[in-house]
Amino acid sequence: MAWDRILWCGIAMYVYMHKSACVCICSRGLKVAASIVLWEINDIAMPGCPIARQERFERLVSGTEAIESTLHKNLAELLNAEVVLRTVTDVAMAVDWISSTYFYVRATRQPQHYGLPRHLPLDAFRAKLHDMCMIELNGLVRHKIIEMTDGYDVSPTEEGTVMAKYYFRFDTMKQFMQMKSDESIEGLLQLLSKSGEFAEVRLRVVEKRLLNKLNDTNKAGERIRFPIKEKIKSKEMKVNCLIQATLDGCQVYDNALSQEAKHISRTATRLSRGLVLLVWNKGYFRSLLSAVYLSKSLHCGMWENSTFVSRQLPGIGPVLSTMLVMAGKTNFRSLLEANPRDLETVFQAIPLTPHLFHVRNVPFQQAELINWPSGNRQPFDAFNQRELTGDYQG
Repeated sequence: MAWDRILWCGIAMYVYMHKSACVCICSRGLKVAASIVLWEINDIAMPGCPIARQERFERLVSGTEAIESTLHKNLAELLNAEVVLRTVTDVAMAVDWISSTYFYVRATRQPQHYGLPRHLPLDAFRAKLHDMCMIELNGLVRHKIIEMTDGYDVSPTEEGTVMAKYYFRFDTMKQFMQMKSDESIEGLLQLLSKSGEFAEVRLRVVEKRLLNKLNDTNKAGERIRFPIKEKIKSKEMKVNCLIQATLDGCQVYDNALSQEAKHISRTATRLSRGLVLLVWNKGYFRSLLSAVYLSKSLHCGMWENSTFVSRQLPGIGPVLSTMLVMAGKTNFRSLLEANPRDLETVFQAIPLTPHLFHVRNVPFQQAELINWPSGNRQPFDAFNQRELTGDYQG
């Protein structure tokens, strides 16, 4: 590979790892604009960062740039995962495990980068690692994510297993552990918006106008399902608004914001699946109903009470889905039982062929409610009847 290609690969790697390049992405049109400084390396003119970083680029390309570990920033999550896998069963094994990582190698060579004193004896250094592990393990025990016996042996809990399976951050898990037993869909959505996975989301000044427009009532009298009562002024409000805009099918006329909404929705879908299991383990059945509806909505990309269910079919977009809703085709059963000639009339198009409209391959799920003897049966029956008919209002 030519030297210039190697150098450009080094710059790309540096931008990806450090996220501090001089390149800035404009939110409108994703046009790249940057202050460009040129310098000569082997007669090659290069755009990049200030000349002061030239030596660092050269070390990065030559392979002499040291790559630091970030394990200490996510130590609680990683320790919980090892406890769930039974790789770590006590404190001593936790110290042995961290001693086998790349973090241990870098911490011994550059301890000040990780907040450790320099020139420590080996015993004192391992004592520091022991203290680091104990701090994180005690935090996990305090929030009932793991169990500790006699201050030494550790074992996983159901909550810790869910955290490891769905890659929850520790801050996110602490938020979820504080949920109430009767949370509504709106309450769970607000809880989801405060997750640590969205810590890197930034609310930019140029985005506030568009987000407030999504939050307010539009010309057609429509608005998001759970409007935020005040102006958008925090990243949690931004995440909440973008999730609801995605589920409501609102058009986001900003490319950067639209891409960010897709990323947020994918992350929220993963978090909602784990949230359902957490609520199930706690036995909060009213919150469980809200969590199931929210997870279902995020998975399908629309609210559970939406009439635009046909958007889930291949080849059906917002325009065709709106036509079907206006014709009264608001669920899969009405589409399945519809006459093909009626659908042709709705679409005002050529006769439909099987490869254009696949309805008969959609699986349908039917549930039958069976009552069993109980001392107080009426509240249970009313709760399930509301769930089956879809009359629940979160």
